[in-house]
Amino acid sequence: MISRAQEAIERLERRYGGGFYLFLRGRELNSADGLYMGRERKRGAIRELVRLITGNSSTLKVLSGDGEWLSGVKYILTLDADTRLTFDSAIELIGAALHPLNAPVISGGMVREGCGMIAPSVVPELKGANRSDFARIFAGLGGVDPYGSTASELYWDLFSEATFTGKGLIDAKAYSETLDSAFPENTLLSHDII
Repeated sequence: MISRAQEAIERLERRYGGGFYLFLRGRELNSADGLYMGRERKRGAIRELVRLITGNSSTLKVLSGDGEWLSGVKYILTLDADTRLTFDSAIELIGAALHPLNAPVISGGMVREGCGMIAPSVVPELKGANRSDFARIFAGLGGVDPYGSTASELYWDLFSEATFTGKGLIDAKAYSETLDSAFPENTLLSHDII
């Protein structure tokens, strides 16, 4: 299985001139769950990628692709299988992150100004918004309607803090300096709700 993935990545590298990678995290015993798995699930995968990019020790192994090129990476764009990016939205996220007012200013282990993460609006698909009574009550309108809904995050507006839904743009250096060892092992279920 791994050798087939490596062959596929190498074909992409030859066809498009680079920029494709295959990473592998070793499994270790998680005593809380009683099974072997990648450390700290998805949150751990993000953490290990940040550690690799920022030059810290990482359990992530680069099986295909030029690992040395990763040392210059500034941002990580995280997406899930259900993510639907609109045209140029990734470029817009990166443009917003590069704006000088959004540059993260870190003090006391926290981002005090700017942004360490920028998350796009997360809305349910139109077909999923009416799938059940629960979805109808909590999903909102569903679909894309840029004029019919607010463009802010309620928790950010009220508390200057927001949830991370696992989708968005992460400043690797800011993540490393603020979150790398902020949480003890097995205290979060995943990357969400940090």
